[in-house]
Formats: sequence, C-alpha cells, structure tokens
Amino acid sequence: VEWGEAFTPNGRFNLTQVTMGLGWLAGGNGVTVSLEANNFGAPGKTLASWSFLGLPQFATTNGAVQTMTFAQGIVLQSGLTYWLVAAPFGTNTQAAWNLNSTGVTGLGAVKFGSVWLTASVPSGAFEVLGNSIVPEPPVWSLFSVGLLGLLGAIRKR
Repeated sequence: VEWGEAFTPNGRFNLTQVTMGLGWLAGGNGVTVSLEANNFGAPGKTLASWSFLGLPQFATTNGAVQTMTFAQGIVLQSGLTYWLVAAPFGTNTQAAWNLNSTGVTGLGAVKFGSVWLTASVPSGAFEVLGNSIVPEPPVWSLFSVGLLGLLGAIRKR
C-alpha cells in the first residue's frame, strides 16, 4: 500500500531538503519516496524519487527522522499542491509514516491497486525546505533603464 501526504508551498522555491518521520515494522527494511505533482486531488506525475533503507524500528525515537537533500533544479510553485508518497520497498515490507505530534490534519491518499483514495487525515510527520526564488521587481528594471538614459545624456554633453 502506498501512502501520500499533500502540501502546498506558500512561495516559489528551489527544493533543497525533505525530512520525514519513517519507521520499519517487518519484511524488507526500506521505502521508496517520491515527490509527485497533483492530479485532480491525488498524487500524479513523479517529479523526483529516492529510497530510505535501514529504517529504525517503528514506535522508537532512535533515528526515526530520515532526510533527503537535493541539488538545485526542482522548483515548487506557490499555491500548487504537491504530494510526498511513501511506497514499500518490497511486497513483504511493513513500514509506517510517523504522525505529526501537533494534531495537524491534511489531505492524505492511500493507493489500492491503481486507485487513489483521499481523505482529511492526521498528517504524517514531514518537512519540505527550499531556497526562495524572488522575482526581480519591475522597479529595478525601470531604474536601470533610467540610469542608462541619464548616462547617455551626460555622455552627449
């Protein structure tokens, strides 16, 4: 069973890090995690994927936090919904996504076969970090053009 958690950035940024609370119960010890675009309220196209192997025993606090760091290149847009999806590493894998400890609920999805079922659920513990992309304000462009015009006028004199 694959499990997804939705999030919506409040700014445009380059993804730098994803941190998740994951634990292992039985079977193959690992999960494949993917960052996916939204597809009509459910996980869709995969933008990136990676694996976490050797997870700690579920319900322990010893090393439950797993972190993936990214090079520049994945840009998340403000106001768009994205999904973090955790899938078992093997058919015998039993792993779990630790829930947040703050009582926050959000849009979650579970995949049975090829169908995603979504609902508002207690959110899994995760954090998505990035470097903000600030567009150049039009004022700087106008200032540059004005400065060039002034320098041209001075040069003519």
